[in-house]
Amino acid sequence: MSVFIPTQRLRGTLRYLGPIDGKHGIWAGVELDEAGMGKNDGSVAGRAYFSCPPNSGIFVAPSKV
Repeated sequence: MSVFIPTQRLRGTLRYLGPIDGKHGIWAGVELDEAGMGKNDGSVAGRAYFSCPPNSGIFVAPSKV
């Protein structure tokens, strides 16, 4: 599913929706269309939630997409 993150003006594909170990609430994992604009590769603290190239993934609150 294509998504837009208006606060950061980023577009991408929703790859994960659910909890993240050590974080409160539900998170949306997004593979960004523009490589290098993200913060991760779909993993957090060594656990993979989805897979994408390095620095092409981002996790945000679902209300942000």
